[in-house]
Amino acid sequence: MASAAPAVVWFRRDLRVTDHAPLLDAAAAGPVVCVYFLDERRWSPDAAPGRQLACPRVGPHRTRFLLESLAALRVRLRELGGDLVVRRGAPRDGLAALLEEVGARALYFHRDVGVEEEREEVAVRELAAGRGVAVEARWDRTLVAPDDLPFPVGRTPESFSSFRKKVERERRYAAPLPAPERDRKSTRLNSSHCLRSRVA
Repeated sequence: MASAAPAVVWFRRDLRVTDHAPLLDAAAAGPVVCVYFLDERRWSPDAAPGRQLACPRVGPHRTRFLLESLAALRVRLRELGGDLVVRRGAPRDGLAALLEEVGARALYFHRDVGVEEEREEVAVRELAAGRGVAVEARWDRTLVAPDDLPFPVGRTPESFSSFRKKVERERRYAAPLPAPERDRKSTRLNSSHCLRSRVA
């Protein structure tokens, strides 16, 4: 019997397994391949924005923190029966190859804020659509998603106290989401469905 096509979970700044809606949703639907892209445009001191600022874009402490966070995420995913693929390069380029390589049915990720991040998301959405891969994007950058505010974003109260009172009065908050569970019969985050960990 052929195994089901996997979903790809693209990790961005969300290097965790708990309170991670894309990972939980993807794992509930079938096998999962988890990936992170080390994009030199962001992490190299020689990147163009770094040159424009006449200083490294990312310092050694932040780089170390990222690498330690990726190592911890890999350990946690392996505890759940999965793994983490780490690749170099821009996500839009790497995802093109990965989606085809694994025959992905869907791409899950958290949305991000920022000009570069939004451009990246548009490019990735177009790429996935061109390959017939469903895109499932979730919001996690704020405690309350912009669409869940009890007022239009353009009418946000000017003082924090007014904002807090209105949001607290009209909103109930969900508990953090759990990590996916490792089902002994049918592991969703299963190494046999995932590419082996490597930096390609």
